[in-house]
Amino acid sequence: MDKYKTERFREARVVYAKPFRLLGREMHGCVSLGTFVFSIYGRDENDGDAYESDNRIIYHEYGHTLQSAVLGPLYLLVIGVPSFLVSQRIVGHSGAYHDFYTEHWADVWASARLGRPVH
Repeated sequence: MDKYKTERFREARVVYAKPFRLLGREMHGCVSLGTFVFSIYGRDENDGDAYESDNRIIYHEYGHTLQSAVLGPLYLLVIGVPSFLVSQRIVGHSGAYHDFYTEHWADVWASARLGRPVH
């Protein structure tokens, strides 16, 4: 099976990849960088298709694409780094992950742009 597949979602290019190991840790989840959305999710290889396309995740990540378009190079400082630190539990956050300002903001913008709720 190929390592990844891609598709277009509005202005974004979604890249679906299998989970991989980095520094002894299995990497999975989603990351948005500019117009690219990297979706790293999968199932056990014995369970068939290694890709899972969950539209709610792609819609949410599209919200990050919109943030990046507005913030430009500040995106990594304002959104990327804080989101990563909270998602990896390096920095604490009292509340649900999607209540964190970076994530809530992405949901609100994606919902407004897509005309449907993200979650």
